[in-house]
Amino acid sequence: MTEILSRLTVVSSLQHASNEEDYDRELYELIAYLKQPTRLNEITRSADLLLDGLNPSLHSVAYLFVFHARVKVLGDRYNQGLPEDVQPGGDLWKRAIEFLKVFDPIQVRYAGQEWRRLIEFVAHAAQAASKTFLAVQAVRDAILRLDPASETFTSTHLLLMKLCLLSRSYRHALPVLNKAICHFPAGPSHAYQAHRQLLLCSEHGSSAAYITHASGFTAQVTYKDHLQYFLYGAMIYMALKEWESALHLLCIVISCPAANTVSKIMVEAYKKWLLVSLLAKGKVISTPEMVNPHVMKVYQSLVLPYVSLADAFANDDTERLRAEVDVGRAIWLTDNNMGLVLQVVHEHRKSVVVKLGSTFSAVAIADIAQRIASNPVPSTEVETTISSMVISGLDSTLLHSSSNHKPTMLHFHAGGASNSFGEEHIAFLLDSERLLLTTLAGNLDQSNRDLELSSEHLQFLRRAKNASELSSGKFGMKFKDDVSSWDVDEDIMSGLH
Repeated sequence: MTEILSRLTVVSSLQHASNEEDYDRELYELIAYLKQPTRLNEITRSADLLLDGLNPSLHSVAYLFVFHARVKVLGDRYNQGLPEDVQPGGDLWKRAIEFLKVFDPIQVRYAGQEWRRLIEFVAHAAQAASKTFLAVQAVRDAILRLDPASETFTSTHLLLMKLCLLSRSYRHALPVLNKAICHFPAGPSHAYQAHRQLLLCSEHGSSAAYITHASGFTAQVTYKDHLQYFLYGAMIYMALKEWESALHLLCIVISCPAANTVSKIMVEAYKKWLLVSLLAKGKVISTPEMVNPHVMKVYQSLVLPYVSLADAFANDDTERLRAEVDVGRAIWLTDNNMGLVLQVVHEHRKSVVVKLGSTFSAVAIADIAQRIASNPVPSTEVETTISSMVISGLDSTLLHSSSNHKPTMLHFHAGGASNSFGEEHIAFLLDSERLLLTTLAGNLDQSNRDLELSSEHLQFLRRAKNASELSSGKFGMKFKDDVSSWDVDEDIMSGLH
């Protein structure tokens, strides 16, 4: 065991700075050693002791191979359920989490498949134990440790989005989700082309140079995985009420090039895109120009209930909006969009209240209830709704009367004294602008007279069509005989240009 451990620790991440060519060669030799059947059997028998003797940050490649050898032993030994060591809190679980925190991102470029298997091991164990959240931070930090810019899309990106949605840990996805995906893994025909001149351990301008299908860092990804990633990302932004960001990702999905048909993922994205556009903009926005008109017709034919709902919202038809919500309830529930639809209803109510504020300084809660609902609604329910709007940022105040005979009133802050101050300020600005314009006009008149450009002088020149009159010396200048054909206004304008 001592001999094996000394061989596994001969390559350390500290050697990288000394000589890249030697470091690259030694890592490939180490991997070849680890894959020898006889050596693998010896490593498997002493896996626990070897893990104790390896430093995951210095010997990342060796640690990965030994770890998987240990997991395989447990898998062969226990056919039912997860072994205790593998479950969250177990010895192997703790080792896996620690490795993902400290692994050397240069070394693991030589063991991409083993790195991904460890990620999937952690995710599977957490889900099997119904503790999905415990895997979220480890997977996210591992992605960013390998590729700080997170610019190359991998199957692990999609896995992280699923974990965040399942565990409802939405904000934990943002450090990866907020970064722009610039590359997709190169296929087998292009694998490691960048490394014909650069070594794996060399500095690369982009992670796409070493994150490829051949490298093992990602499972085979298709365009559906790409669409799912952005759809899940949009759903995370929706949960956080970051509507603009959600719209951006949904636009990517619905704009995916399509010939004669659209995928189910794209249709689901279009349904959400309609609802989110109402929440973000208060209307259905124009579809991206890159969406084929034929594809748009397909979308609209497949999501008619959503189109009708959006139309009722856009036309400010409260009664019809309520009817559309009730009629399509089964559809919203089946599509898992009921929460979005209810937020659309809430947003419509808020827009109605805001419009009242542009007309009235104060409105009774009973009057608001008549405008935001077609059926009679208890005043307490309406008051609760208005209270949530005020808390969410509606610029107004709810005033409760001490008398039971006087209704609760919603006072808008734009009215009263603040409004009169605004009017006085506007009047002051208008007076200032009037004085400036008067001064400017006076200066212009004086300048025109100095330059003989006054309207009276120009009119006189127009009338002076007789060359003899102009050449009489009355004006101290002589003109050509065709002066009558000049257009003075045009000349002046051309001179100004």
